[in-house]
Amino acid sequence: MFWQMLNNKVKARLNDIIVKNNEMFGFNYYQQNPYEEKILLESRKGYCGECCDEVLKHINNNYYEKVNPTKEHFFVLSKDQAEIIELSYKQMFFNANALEMEFDRINDILKIFPDVFVVIKMILII
Repeated sequence: MFWQMLNNKVKARLNDIIVKNNEMFGFNYYQQNPYEEKILLESRKGYCGECCDEVLKHINNNYYEKVNPTKEHFFVLSKDQAEIIELSYKQMFFNANALEMEFDRINDILKIFPDVFVVIKMILII
């Protein structure tokens, strides 16, 4: 239930981005490029910073923080670094030059995996 609420908040945030992009371009960019909309809404390829912002609003901000390991990527990490909330991990399964048919095939497989990926209590045993 909690993760579904977060998923709905993130989807609403992404839909807001689509509306703002359409206003910025002055036309319905995603109607002309439906593949881009599919990537954005179904696989969360990109906008991970915005998604992380939305998740942070709904979890304990004293315990989690937004992490920016590279210029293009964000995820949410617990202060003890034992829990990771990775909203856009599915993008790792896509080739940037994938054809739409290939994207659809991979996307269908990924739909069985959760939209929010959490690693709990990573323990190093030596």
